[in-house]
Amino acid sequence: MLMRPCAILLSCLTIVLCGCGQKGSSSSGGDEGVKRIVFLNNTNSPFWDACRAGIKKAEKDLKLASAGLSAEMDVNNGKPEGQIAKLRQYQTEPDIVAVAISPMVASNVAVAEELRKLRKKGVQVICVDNDVDREKFRDCRQFYLGTDNIKGGRELGICAKQLQPEGGKYVQFVGDLGAQNAMERMDGFTEAVGEKFTQVDRMADTTSRQKARENVRNAIRNNPDLAVLVG
Repeated sequence: MLMRPCAILLSCLTIVLCGCGQKGSSSSGGDEGVKRIVFLNNTNSPFWDACRAGIKKAEKDLKLASAGLSAEMDVNNGKPEGQIAKLRQYQTEPDIVAVAISPMVASNVAVAEELRKLRKKGVQVICVDNDVDREKFRDCRQFYLGTDNIKGGRELGICAKQLQPEGGKYVQFVGDLGAQNAMERMDGFTEAVGEKFTQVDRMADTTSRQKARENVRNAIRNNPDLAVLVG
């Protein structure tokens, strides 16, 4: 399902680039002068394989090569400091004209500052799937492309009430508790399930599959009367 959104994000960036006059200069000498659009991803999870496929398909469908542009996915170490290191690296690479990023922690000041530095250099910046803190850092990116996470959480809460109309205790599981999309989804769920349900805990796995399994085991072990596991 991610292929279409990732194709849309590439379309948006291409429109922005062309509107700003930031095109590469194709030449008969191969890739000389080609400018890059980079999607900075946080893990090599299969979740993002469809996004990678969407980027490559859009690259072909939009005929980026004829505009002197290319698109690719890059991966950091799955931590905010990994994002910061990559963003600083991009500032030294003059062929990068656009960056799409999924911030791991919405309130991370250092990530926001590095995004601002890229924008000052003329690099186009957007957030995908997860956004920065919009009240504090909206200026560090041009726009956000992703789900209405609060609404998504509410829909999940409605489903939970249908499955467990009598209510009960629940635990929520996410990758990072500080991620804007995770907070919005969890808050939306809590809002929708109402007073019959009681949240016991919110548990993060920091993108570790082993930690994710341990979290579920511990939640069940520590709360034998759980009614719902929310992932």
